[in-house]
Amino acid sequence: MMKRLSVLCLIFFLTLPLSCSGKQELQPVSESSASEEPSVPAGPDQPADPDGPETPDEPGTPDEDLLFGGGAGTADAPYRIATVHDLDTLAYLVNVGDERFVRAVYHQVANISGASLKACIGRLDRDKPFCGLYYGNGFHISGLSIADLPAEGAGLFGYTDGAVLDGIILDGFRTVGTGSCRGALAGVSLDSVISNCCVNGTVSMEETSVCGGLAGSNRGGIIRDCQFNGVIRGGDRTGGIVGEMYYGTISGCAVSGAVTGACQVGGVAGAAAVPAGASLLFDHCVNTADVTADYNLGGILGYATCGGMRLTLVNGICRDCTLHATGAASNHYARVGGILGGTDSASSGPVNVLNTCSYGLRLVLDYEGYEQVRAIGGIVGSMYCDGTIAACWSDLAPEDVTARALPYYKGAIVGYKKTSAVLSSDNFYDSASAYGAWYGANTCVGLAADDIKGGLLLSRLNAVARTLASARMWTADRFSGLPVPDGGLPDPTDAQAPRIRILAIGNSFSQDATEQYLCELLMAAGYEATVANCYIGGCTLEKHWNNENSADESLRNSNSYRKVVQGIKTTTGYVCSIARILMDEPWDYVIFQQGAGLYGILDSHYPYLDNFVAYVAKYLNPGTYRLGYQMTWGFPVSCTDSRFAYYDNDQMKMYEACRDCAYALKERSGLDLVIPTGTAIQNGRTSSLGDTFNRDWGHLDYNHGRYTASCTWFETITGIDVTDNTYAPDTLTPEVARICRRAAHAAVASPRQITRF
Repeated sequence: MMKRLSVLCLIFFLTLPLSCSGKQELQPVSESSASEEPSVPAGPDQPADPDGPETPDEPGTPDEDLLFGGGAGTADAPYRIATVHDLDTLAYLVNVGDERFVRAVYHQVANISGASLKACIGRLDRDKPFCGLYYGNGFHISGLSIADLPAEGAGLFGYTDGAVLDGIILDGFRTVGTGSCRGALAGVSLDSVISNCCVNGTVSMEETSVCGGLAGSNRGGIIRDCQFNGVIRGGDRTGGIVGEMYYGTISGCAVSGAVTGACQVGGVAGAAAVPAGASLLFDHCVNTADVTADYNLGGILGYATCGGMRLTLVNGICRDCTLHATGAASNHYARVGGILGGTDSASSGPVNVLNTCSYGLRLVLDYEGYEQVRAIGGIVGSMYCDGTIAACWSDLAPEDVTARALPYYKGAIVGYKKTSAVLSSDNFYDSASAYGAWYGANTCVGLAADDIKGGLLLSRLNAVARTLASARMWTADRFSGLPVPDGGLPDPTDAQAPRIRILAIGNSFSQDATEQYLCELLMAAGYEATVANCYIGGCTLEKHWNNENSADESLRNSNSYRKVVQGIKTTTGYVCSIARILMDEPWDYVIFQQGAGLYGILDSHYPYLDNFVAYVAKYLNPGTYRLGYQMTWGFPVSCTDSRFAYYDNDQMKMYEACRDCAYALKERSGLDLVIPTGTAIQNGRTSSLGDTFNRDWGHLDYNHGRYTASCTWFETITGIDVTDNTYAPDTLTPEVARICRRAAHAAVASPRQITRF
């Protein structure tokens, strides 16, 4: 009885109103209602416990049986959220940092109305993020307001880190006062996944900067298949989905209604600021909302700065809406664009706009003189940095623009572009437009209205889409008949070359296998290849996992991203998280590598390998990728490294341990493949080359050792006989190269036994 009374007192404490909040007091739940049917909230007349209240013995450590509507916080038995009280309880437990609840699984099981909450779930100012999984299951939360609004990071979830928010529907959100980073669903989202969520109605945050219909500041992570339908009012950096995006992916999102802000305002996102070593992708986002701002506004994205590898907008659609630029007489660089308003000249990385369209667009400019607006365009207002505009079309014409004074830089595709920016010739516009493609030399294709609707434009766009990475095929919109990139991805057999993207998460041993010869082998077989390594020297899976989940941002961002694209290698400093790397490409293969001599010790891989299997699934779409593990090789017989002692300093014992461990991992963790590099190296050692496949105590020789490993990866992943591959390094004689290929081929054919030459 004492324990239960203590828990009831904690729950009663959670229901006390905040001082000076003016919010209606919530009523405590009874013992029965807290543990039974969650959809029936406790009423105000519940009887008190007959023994009376007592001081909790352990505040902040409640009995889970009395919280929420049941459950244990696991995937099989999630906590059940059904009332405003449940949300307040969740916020309290997360904000005090109770780890049992910070990373738990929650399922909403009923509609929740009148959601006047005491606090956000997660607090940035206290470094208390929500890191769990919340599934809304299509139930609504309406009337959302929050009494205790932090200065930075406000929303239903104030601060998330590595969380999953799925299937949540919010009907309106209102904040008061000044602040930053506010969104109806999430204020600050760090490396989280927001999917299948929807916000309807009015989101009012007039005095807030960095605000979005769903998320305020998205600092990495994925936002996919989300919607905003309504009216949002904010300040600088306001967007229908997100206020400001740093890196990651936003895909399949749609906005309708109206988006209003001050500067850097977009239908989908207000601003993008890509940091060093990162990339950002906008994929297949659609805006039909009117956008109003003082300056720097776009149908999809208002303003972009790229200090990282690249920022790409692909497959975007802006249609049947008005972009209204209202003022800012002192700003002589205002940009307005159907897809992208403008870019910052300080960008070191390229900004690419590909396979997008705008039609039915209206521009309203309330400026006194043309010098007050830098540029307007049907696709991009001002491309004032390096980048490419390709496979886009717009029907913007002079009659679609209402202005007191037109800017000098104007075009149906782009208003102004930097000399080094590329305006491809395969962009299309209505030839009746007096603007042409842009203010300079007309390099694009003007088509008559009949050709735009009659199929010629559709066929030409599809011809280009087949050659662009991540481009969707174009179809005719069923209402307008105009081409829109709503089709599927191109058939790989129609493309110029099949694409393959391989990511290793490992150390110098994955470097040995991937960074020198694998890309060239793939290219020789006709692939458009991307091969990358998430690298920390000697790193174990345990260290990779602990770094990725550390509260220390420097540890999370401690990986070097070593990437080879069509034979060209780029390497970042130790500035990337694994999440950031996973989001950089739609990886086809993710291959793990153990470190520190633990390659043949099964228990050293757990629970970290299983954790990573689930982690990858957060960032890559199901059914689009395969997971694998590289079987490590035995050390040379002359090895004196202390780690060799794990295997009694016996090469054959080490090989067998690594082999057996790799296949046990495949079975236990449900991996798709094992790359039998260890068997290939052991095969090669039986040849005339002998025990020469290493350059030191364990790393592979730069020539025949690494080439053998790359050949093994090539055949395992592609299924193509590597003995037929035409690529070999110049440093190898034809005979040595033949031995390496045969050793790899035999290992793939018989991965658990040594083939002697």
